[in-house]
Parts: sequence; C-alpha cells; structure tokens
Amino acid sequence: NVTATGSTGDTDVRVYPTPSDSSFPDVSNLNVDARATVANLVTSKVGQNGMVRLRNAGSAVDLIADLAGYYRP
Repeated sequence: NVTATGSTGDTDVRVYPTPSDSSFPDVSNLNVDARATVANLVTSKVGQNGMVRLRNAGSAVDLIADLAGYYRP
C-alpha cells in the first residue's frame, strides 16, 4: 500500500523494481492533486538487493509505503 500526502502541487508517483540504470516506467501508480492524500494498493517486482524505488515526478510530497507480503518462486 502506497500513500502520498502533503503534496505542494500536482504530481504522480511510480513504484518499480530498482533498475541497474536510471530508467523508470511510463505509467504512474498514484496521481496526486495539490494538498490531497491518495492511497493505492501497488504490486511491484522486487529489484536489485531486494529493493523497490518510489519516484515522485514533481512537487514535494510525503510518501508512506506498507509492505503487506511478497511472492516467492
């Protein structure tokens, strides 16, 4: 579960596996209006060293991420 709150302006947040380069997905997981609080259940692959990346496209925003579980092969 990812929550964005306290945004100083409109922005979007993308959650994705930590890549070996600076690439990021074209699709956002949260679209946030200024001063709004938005939450969304997100499923993401785990990247290098068991990490994921949260990318904010613009304005300052507080992000809260809760891990509910994971899948094993």
